Amino acid sequence: MKFLGKLLSVLAGIVYVIFAFYLFFNPLANLVAMSWLFAFSLFVGALASFFSYLSAPASERRGHLFFSILNVIFAGIFLAYGYWTLPLVLPTVFAVTLLISSISGLFRANRIKVLLPRLGSSMTWLSVLGLVLGVILLFNPMTGSLFVSYLVALGFIYDGIVYLMNALAKFGE
Repeated sequence: MKFLGKLLSVLAGIVYVIFAFYLFFNPLANLVAMSWLFAFSLFVGALASFFSYLSAPASERRGHLFFSILNVIFAGIFLAYGYWTLPLVLPTVFAVTLLISSISGLFRANRIKVLLPRLGSSMTWLSVLGLVLGVILLFNPMTGSLFVSYLVALGFIYDGIVYLMNALAKFGE
């Protein structure tokens, strides 16, 4: 039984590393898979929200129906046109969020500078970096999508190496 666990750990590590190299050489395939997975999970979440609205007591139903229907519509659009929309929509939404949080970070940094100058200065630089990255991502969303694709591939390489190291450690026992 121990040998089977070791063998499966080696197999999992090899599969993870092979899949990671596949993602490095075909990052667009990863974008398509992530787009469909996101669209499907959004659709399931929207349906769950809609049905929980219907099953909730009347006193707890305020505003939830509108957002449930809105999420179902967006999820349907993403499912229908996910390959074309999501690799561009998600980085754009992330860029706008990054820009807003960086601008608010600049205001917070100015208030903190009075009490803690080093922390305020660090927050200012991080906020400026966030602004620059947000602008770059806003005007070049496919680059952001490819970056996320490569990060996923690096995660698979890491997990594969961890599986292989665990298997080698178990073979020594």
